[in-house]
Amino acid sequence: MIFQKIKDSIYNPEFYREIRNESFGRAFAYYYKLAFWIALISAIVASFTISPKLNSFLDLVDEKVLTAYPAGLEVTIKDGHASTNQVAPTLIPLPVTEIPAKIDSRDNQMPADLENFLVIDTTQPFTLEMFKNYHTVALLTADSLVSYDRGQAVTIRSLQNWPSFVINQGNLTTWSTSLNSVASRWLLPLVLVGIFLLVLFIATFALAYLLVASLLVYLVAIIRQNRLTYSQAYRVSMHAITLPVIISMLDLLLPSFTLPPFLFTLILLLVVAVNLKPLPTPN
Repeated sequence: MIFQKIKDSIYNPEFYREIRNESFGRAFAYYYKLAFWIALISAIVASFTISPKLNSFLDLVDEKVLTAYPAGLEVTIKDGHASTNQVAPTLIPLPVTEIPAKIDSRDNQMPADLENFLVIDTTQPFTLEMFKNYHTVALLTADSLVSYDRGQAVTIRSLQNWPSFVINQGNLTTWSTSLNSVASRWLLPLVLVGIFLLVLFIATFALAYLLVASLLVYLVAIIRQNRLTYSQAYRVSMHAITLPVIISMLDLLLPSFTLPPFLFTLILLLVVAVNLKPLPTPN
């Protein structure tokens, strides 16, 4: 039973006397069963944190986009050209006052005087001065979409290869509803599967860490007068890592908690020292 082995791997000197001679196959089987349960619990715990935040984000985007977009505005992209049903320019302000600070935080060189999220001006030819004077994140001209890339670098994307479509408040509402439906149905499960696979990947990568940790386990065994070969020390390490891994999971429950790397190794060695009792001296 895996849970009994988890308990024994934390403390059971008799169990540690037995596993010194177990096969690598059995040691790996235990290690990956432990990794499976850690990955599963991590995904479940993350779901309680991510799901409310994802729903709040989708609701916020939905509310702010539909509120900021002018009710009567219709933008048509056709054959690589943009046109609107209103007199240019049309300014769509940033939805919330915090957005400029957030945009600026991604790159210290981002202009701090941004006022608009999008400006639509399909009547004038593009100039860099015009773009900067609009204090906007993006500018839609008759044939291009202009926006800041990194820092104050300006990127011009041609509309030539864009598909034909119409943007109005009705279409935005439909797209937003579809996006929320797809995100709630698929995005969260994909994120949780990603977390599960990431934990398994980290567990596999940790096997390389055990190559070094086993040398320390080998030295601890000598000190405890319970000599091991290096291969035995490696197999013991795959069990002794149980407690530090479980303690590390507190990162999920307590965001402010971080287990320093040296403490992780120290706990592993402490488990080995407690469980490896001195062997009886032969007569």
